[in-house]
Amino acid sequence: MKMKLIIIDVETTGLDPARHGLAAVAALDVDDGQLFYSAVRPHRGADVSDEALAVNGLSREALLLAPAEAQVMSALARWLSARAPFLPAGVNPRFDVEFLRAAEARTGVTLGLPWRALDVAQVALVAHLRGQIALPDRNGLPGMSLAAIAQALGLQRPAVHRADQDVRLTADCLRKLL
Repeated sequence: MKMKLIIIDVETTGLDPARHGLAAVAALDVDDGQLFYSAVRPHRGADVSDEALAVNGLSREALLLAPAEAQVMSALARWLSARAPFLPAGVNPRFDVEFLRAAEARTGVTLGLPWRALDVAQVALVAHLRGQIALPDRNGLPGMSLAAIAQALGLQRPAVHRADQDVRLTADCLRKLL
């Protein structure tokens, strides 16, 4: 059985998985282009940062209308299970996986995430170091955000972070890098 590559991206209510919650989650099956996407009503007690909402373009009102975290996690678990075995990938997937693992602990829903993930930013950095692409300079270091990688590859990233758009752009970047 062939392992699937699944691009995963989450939008959150802040940067700390212990204090903040999921605001949206997206997963894209690179092989068949099937997309899972849902906004998420943050769990009870989650801090909701106005700065985070400004970055991801979501509002408190929209999040209150979104499905509950446990409902989204169950749907995502079913979607991922149909694609097992899979390798998660993304730009800085550790961030996304840490938030998903915190949601697993809160909801009791297991996603079956493996311990390894493909970091597209690391792939881009290797291409940069080999002279294959030119990542933009960020304070003397190569920029490794999705926007920086997309720019280096001649792609454009929308100004607002949306998980469903970001997984597609990440897949496009990975295809160009490989």
